[in-house]
Amino acid sequence: MKPFQQTSKLPLSFFSVAGEKTHDELISRARTAGQNFQGEKVTVQYSALVSEVMENCSVLIAKGDPFISMTDGAGVLSEFSAERRKKLELSDEESDAYKTRLRKGQRACAFQGHEDFGHTCPDFERILSVGISGIVKEAESLLKEQKSVEKKEFYQSVIRVWKSARSLALRMAQAGEKENDENLSVAAENLRFLADNPPKTFMQALQLIALYYELQQNIEDTPVRSLGKLDRLLYPYYCHDMEKSNKKEEDIEEEFSYFLRHIDSYKACANIPFALCETRKALPCENALTLILLRVTLRCRFSNIKIHLNYRADISDEVMLAAGDAIRSGSNSLVFINSDITRRALEKIGIQREDAEDFNIVGCYEPCSREEIPCSCAGRLNFLKAVELAVNGGKDLLTGDSYATDTPDCEAITSFDELMDIVRMQLRAFAEGCIESAKEREKVQIYLHASPLLSATYRTSFYGGKDVYADYGAKYNNTSVCGMGIASAVDSLYAIKELIFNRKRMSLSDFVDILRKNWEGEEALRIYIKNRLPKYGNNVRKVDEIAENLVEYTANLINGKPNARGGVFRFALFSVDTRFVLGERTAASADGRLCGEPLSKNAGASSCADKSGLAAHMLSVLSYDHTCFPDGMVLDATLHSSTVSGEDGLKALNTAVITYLKKGGFALHINVLDAELLRKAQKNPELYSNLQVRLCGWNVLFSSLSRRDQDEFIAQAEAAQ
Repeated sequence: MKPFQQTSKLPLSFFSVAGEKTHDELISRARTAGQNFQGEKVTVQYSALVSEVMENCSVLIAKGDPFISMTDGAGVLSEFSAERRKKLELSDEESDAYKTRLRKGQRACAFQGHEDFGHTCPDFERILSVGISGIVKEAESLLKEQKSVEKKEFYQSVIRVWKSARSLALRMAQAGEKENDENLSVAAENLRFLADNPPKTFMQALQLIALYYELQQNIEDTPVRSLGKLDRLLYPYYCHDMEKSNKKEEDIEEEFSYFLRHIDSYKACANIPFALCETRKALPCENALTLILLRVTLRCRFSNIKIHLNYRADISDEVMLAAGDAIRSGSNSLVFINSDITRRALEKIGIQREDAEDFNIVGCYEPCSREEIPCSCAGRLNFLKAVELAVNGGKDLLTGDSYATDTPDCEAITSFDELMDIVRMQLRAFAEGCIESAKEREKVQIYLHASPLLSATYRTSFYGGKDVYADYGAKYNNTSVCGMGIASAVDSLYAIKELIFNRKRMSLSDFVDILRKNWEGEEALRIYIKNRLPKYGNNVRKVDEIAENLVEYTANLINGKPNARGGVFRFALFSVDTRFVLGERTAASADGRLCGEPLSKNAGASSCADKSGLAAHMLSVLSYDHTCFPDGMVLDATLHSSTVSGEDGLKALNTAVITYLKKGGFALHINVLDAELLRKAQKNPELYSNLQVRLCGWNVLFSSLSRRDQDEFIAQAEAAQ
């Protein structure tokens, strides 16, 4: 295999090796199958289509790449599901009054609930230990024992799909063999071995992970949102190569660099994450691979890969300092996850300790315990919209609609405590709206999606003969609701408390009129509120108490409530990019925000409002219990590059991270920014094409951002300075 440095500067150029059918033909076939929906469960038809795509799709390969895993099969099964979904949709006229009310709330972005098939972490340990043919053999053995028609169909579906996966692996091997390329020959040899055997070597394990990712993510259309704990998964193969093949660490680094480049080429939505460091207390936090994989990833700095670094009290200084040094050097691909807090949050919703301890983060910040389907983005709750309705008699300021709880007009509210009671009433209605909307979608889930690939990796599902989606076959079939815009809501409520009820500067009804008019003619008041009143994120207790009240109250409304799939609901506190959509449907707010502007980001302060430093920001976010978030949360912090320079700066950064996590912080991400550098990159993007920032929950190239997003990062960097 050629050295990575000889090929690393050349982008991979993929070309197609044609299959039996074109992508358009496969799309047409899927659409027709979806249109012929007669109310039958999805399982058999879905697996047949997945198998058909595997048998007929084109294979994509690139010269110089020692991995082959890509196809043109993406999007085919989504067309099938889309056609079925159309058949199941009901119009507002066909709905009862309650459902109409729910739909109004969803359209207003006050609360939302829908199906989510997009956040999974397959059991890669099972895939690697058994292999493709091993799963087929197990399914064939279990099929012989079955008397139930449904279970027979399940195992037949698994056998069909996984046999097709074997055939695809062999077609990929053949495609690589036909090219006169040293690296592609390595991939071809490994694929031929993997068609009939579990992996033995480090490269074979990486190849099987890459292949499975393509099968589930793109062909089956069940997005893989974590590759798992790669240091744990790959350690046996690392040991094999070091002992049996006399490899050196440099060889392992070389092979992993190639793997990172290959999966980076997928350009998957919101990146491809993997975890490092063990979460199970009975096992060592790290192994010999942990630091190797961390350093290689941070050195390569591929923009489409991110790391979840699982923090434990016994994590080594070497790992933490390596992570901190990379962050301050501009590698924003890493988020710290608190293993203990995550485990405790999952246990609170009924997940057994051994399963809760062995979690992975699926996507940005969402925990997925062993054997769990978390549906981690199935619901959204708009904290700021609850404040909007509370001050306007339960009516939307933009549309005049009522879709939650009718409450007293603002003239009748005589104290801030009364207002908080009304906000909580709206939040209760919003939580119920999220739950009921999601449950409505869960009832039709069995007609929309199946996952014979993922189901075969979950032991409870596989040995129980049930699909994880179409049969609710996972051990934990849970559903998640994300609370969004907490800082916007808290700052708005504090502004009302201070100006209306404490200083009595004007009546609440007059203030609501100002908001209705989007601050027209009141710019001086708006700027005063934005710049002079205390804000969440500055360790001001009287402000943070409001956050604590809203967050813990809402978490209790959602956590543990039964869903429609035999599981429970779980709460989160993050917004990712949905804060833009929700902001567009939310009226001007009392914190000085204009109508249509984004809500605050994740669990942190509103943009540029954290003016008292990182420690104060952390303490505000720590004002409430982070075990309330079995679906996750994160503090996004921004530091100026000058504050973390030199040895002292690195130690200070490391101390801040560890202190936050030891005090009970769930997750932490840090952007180290320089406003002057960002302005240069904005003016001359071609000179800074590799400059990365972390947007919401994933890495992006600064040059790819909209002017609005770039300006927000520049403003945050200026505020940090």
